[in-house]
Amino acid sequence: MNENIKTAAKLAAFAGAFALTGCAFVPYDVHPTYNLPANVVKVPGADKVVVDVDVKDEKKHRKQVSYVVDAYGIETATVSMHVSRDFKSAIESALKVRGYNVSPSGDTKLVVVVKKFFFKPIAGILTGSEKGSAVLLVSVINAKGHKTYSTEVDQNYKESGLFLEDHGETARRLMNDSINKLFSNRYFITALSAVKEVSIPKINVH
Repeated sequence: MNENIKTAAKLAAFAGAFALTGCAFVPYDVHPTYNLPANVVKVPGADKVVVDVDVKDEKKHRKQVSYVVDAYGIETATVSMHVSRDFKSAIESALKVRGYNVSPSGDTKLVVVVKKFFFKPIAGILTGSEKGSAVLLVSVINAKGHKTYSTEVDQNYKESGLFLEDHGETARRLMNDSINKLFSNRYFITALSAVKEVSIPKINVH
């Protein structure tokens, strides 16, 4: 009986909120951008490398990255994002600030598959929290079409505070943290900078 009363109370509160706002179910988009880290440096020789960036959205729920909840934990709106476009723009910006050139005709191809990018709000009366995670599958392919490097980026995000409602900021932080984690991988940077395969001469052993 108590559980039924609680459910009825939540529904009543939700209906009241919807009547007051008139737009509770209207989804909205977020468009996160890349922010330059304070300690970023140009990669030696990066100016001689031209990268073609290809990003694919293979998440379970395409475009949806979160949702909005009220104080009772009831979902009131969907948060959407053009994942492939926003990640591609951010990765290209990350490459440029590190000295790389970016072009569809680049000798090096960087393929990033977004398998997961989602953050979940946890409602509270005065405070709330958000937990999220991102999973990226990354491949570097040279001019001959050979995969020279691959890795997986797993990034978690959590924040709590008063009235957390800036989903655009959460998306920006999770995306930036994921990309910066990728670019902090020295093996990835080495593979990205190796435009041409190195031919090792054979040694004849008598």
